[in-house]
Amino acid sequence: MSKKGQWPAGNRLKWNIIDGFLLESLEHVPVLPLDGTEIRLEMAHFQPGVVRKGYAAVPHIHDSIHFQFVMEGAFLFETGKHSTLLKAGQGIVIPAKQIHCWSCGRSGVLFGASVCVTGQAANIFNDYAKRQGAGKFLPCSDPQLFDILARIVSIALKPAPFHWRRDMIGCELFLWAAQALHAALDLRLMKTPAPSPNKIKSDPSRRLCDDAIRFIMANFNRPVKISETSAHAGITTRHLNRLFRRYLRETAHEFLLRTRLEYADKILKTSPAMKIKEIAFASGFQSPSHFTQCFKKHFGRLPAEIN
Repeated sequence: MSKKGQWPAGNRLKWNIIDGFLLESLEHVPVLPLDGTEIRLEMAHFQPGVVRKGYAAVPHIHDSIHFQFVMEGAFLFETGKHSTLLKAGQGIVIPAKQIHCWSCGRSGVLFGASVCVTGQAANIFNDYAKRQGAGKFLPCSDPQLFDILARIVSIALKPAPFHWRRDMIGCELFLWAAQALHAALDLRLMKTPAPSPNKIKSDPSRRLCDDAIRFIMANFNRPVKISETSAHAGITTRHLNRLFRRYLRETAHEFLLRTRLEYADKILKTSPAMKIKEIAFASGFQSPSHFTQCFKKHFGRLPAEIN
């Protein structure tokens, strides 16, 4: 595919299929280690597919560093007194907790992704990104970013059987995240740790926690239980929560709930035609009323108040 190539814009179902493969491929995306931090891709999607001209997202924030990249069309992003117009092949990085909004000036396709930064220097890295942005968006426009996303779409749409599809998409997402961070941030002062063959053996607890995180990210949109996650990791639920508190400063249940709510928040902002009930079930909640209660507690507003 090229910038003038044919996208599956006319078929909403194909975009759902692509996003389904993206979600399932997250557990195959390697971690990006950097100077006391570990950067994980926690969300990647084209939801809802084609955004129509005139659509406007309400002001909102993301709890983690967020990427927006335009594949087709034109989108205006605003934060404070600053605005950035993005066209095909252009993107931005939005620092965590930075309030912003966007609108579609010409119908097109928008790719979104978020990274979770953990480790002893996580706060330092997030503050570093925020200082570089200085209240603005960080540009991450690179032809390679467009090409990588085009390859991902192509791989996702290949007819079955197609072996290693999720592994291939995971590798492409890894390359995309690394390239986007390089394009947006000045990382010259930071160090990449040298690979160590004994890394996994030296920190088995971290490996267990990472395994549980990948399992949750791949299964959160179904009624998965924490006991199922701990069984997958081969440890008790109590030990799993101990590891999550150590590395993420929250319990496994809190991480699962936050993941579901943040995913639902993204759908609410990009798919206004979907019903609250549909979004609740798509995010892994079994009860729309419970979803509404949790959403209100986490974001301070009802799902119906988003749009």
